[in-house]
Amino acid sequence: MTLLDNLEAIVAPDRKAKMNILMSFKKRGITHLPDGRKIEDIVWASH
Repeated sequence: MTLLDNLEAIVAPDRKAKMNILMSFKKRGITHLPDGRKIEDIVWASH
């Protein structure tokens, strides 16, 4: 079991932080969670 198996959402404080999080996943080649959801669909910006 990995962190990605139980990940529901990531809430970033703003759009810049959201983009940094998305880029971090992309650099590691992670585009989808094990259940098939796209990373872009679970990373949100609070403002």
